[in-house]
Amino acid sequence: MLAAAFQLKGHGRGWLFFSAVVSIVFGALLLVSPAPGAVVLTYWIGIYAIIFGAGLIGLSFKLRKLVTL
Repeated sequence: MLAAAFQLKGHGRGWLFFSAVVSIVFGALLLVSPAPGAVVLTYWIGIYAIIFGAGLIGLSFKLRKLVTL
């Protein structure tokens, strides 16, 4: 995703970059503390999904402006 953000020219590049950074931070958090309880891990996955989804929704609105119907 990070490579795609660098290849994308202009529109939506920031949102894709944001989504990639959120994914990397989430992976780093899981590496730093690999033994959280099942409930904490569930919360992390839920928060990640909400933030990642918001980033992709922002990207979709940005890219939708490019489409002329």
